[in-house]
Amino acid sequence: LTFDDAPDENNTAHLLDILKSRHIKAAFFMIGTTMEESNATVVKRADEEGHLVLNHTFTHPHLSNLDENNITDQLNRAATRIEAVTGHYPILYRPPYGSINPLVVRTVNAHGLTTVLWSLDSLDWTLKDPDAVVENVTSHIRNGDIILMHRNHVSVAALPAVIDRLSKMGYTFVRLDELLGIKAYR
Repeated sequence: LTFDDAPDENNTAHLLDILKSRHIKAAFFMIGTTMEESNATVVKRADEEGHLVLNHTFTHPHLSNLDENNITDQLNRAATRIEAVTGHYPILYRPPYGSINPLVVRTVNAHGLTTVLWSLDSLDWTLKDPDAVVENVTSHIRNGDIILMHRNHVSVAALPAVIDRLSKMGYTFVRLDELLGIKAYR
């Protein structure tokens, strides 16, 4: 399970509560600008509870519209803020909107980062009905999928049923770095 666009104190905290109650570790791709003082507690909590706190850029731009310096700035500023809050410098990142091109790939590789996309979009950002999100995920799931969700109220409402139904289908949840067999932090 992966969650984009965190943190916020409300929805992110609810997601963490659900994950904790089910003993599941997830990856949170966080935006640097939203990691303000008021949200530092939930970022620290995610890290302390064993979830990955990863890079989703500083301001959530389409990276493919930026030049090399701005791509580097977006990634470095977000990673530095994550490190300031958690003590870990993330080397896994997810481009907002999945927006990449050859320049983004070259820039990311030059900085020793790894791009992580997803293989199953929950569509929680467009399907405003939690039941539709649950149905979408459970009807399209395959072994090894990286599920994309967001820190929104639809995901909060859908997550318990997603976990419960996938578990009943025989799926288990592993943290992203374990699934991929790679390091998450420098």
